[in-house]
Amino acid sequence: MTVHTGKRFFRYFLPALGFVPAGVLLAVIITIVQMIGDTPVYRSRAVVQLPAPAPGDTFDAYEIKRRTWIEQMVTSKVMIPTREHLNRPSAEIRELLGDVEVSATPHSQLVRLRVDSADPVFAAEFANAWATAAIEVLSVGTGLPFEWSQRATPAARPWGPPAKEQLIRGAIYGVLAGVLLALGLAFLLHHVRRDQPPPT
Repeated sequence: MTVHTGKRFFRYFLPALGFVPAGVLLAVIITIVQMIGDTPVYRSRAVVQLPAPAPGDTFDAYEIKRRTWIEQMVTSKVMIPTREHLNRPSAEIRELLGDVEVSATPHSQLVRLRVDSADPVFAAEFANAWATAAIEVLSVGTGLPFEWSQRATPAARPWGPPAKEQLIRGAIYGVLAGVLLALGLAFLLHHVRRDQPPPT
C-alpha cells in the first residue's frame, strides 16, 4: 500500500515539475525589474587614526575613551562643520546623502567613516569632509593627535553584488519556488483524487 501510494504521488509530482521553468523565468524577470528600478549606491570610506593609549591607561580605560570618540563623530559638533567643509547647498547635500556609518575594528586605533550616495564623487567628498571635521573637532576638544590614515576616493562601481550574481540568486529562488509549488500541487491532487486512478 505504501509503495502504491508513493508511486501515485510521484505520478502527480513529476508533471507538476513543469512549474519549475516558469518559476525560474518569473524570478529572473522580477530580479531584472528590481535591478532596473533600483538607484545605484556608491560607497566610500575615509579612515581616521585615533590617538594611542596614554601611559598608564588600562585596557578598559582606553576602550571607554575610544567608544566616546567614535560616538562624538556622529554628533552635530562634527556633522555641522562637515557640511561646511563641503561648500555645497544644504538641499543638494540632503538629496545626495545616503547612509553614513562609523565603524572600528575591535582593539584598533583605526576608525572607518563610511558614506553611501547615488553620486560616487559626492560620497568620497563627504567622507573626506567628515574625517577632516572629526580630526579638527576632536583634536581641539581633547588636545590629542587625531590623524588621517586613508582618504576616500570615488567608487568605480556601485556597491552590492554584481548583476550576474543577482540573476543566479533569482534563478535559484525560482527553482526552489517551482519545486515547492510542484510538491504542494502533487500533495493536494494525491489527497483529493485518492479514489481515482493516477495519471499514466
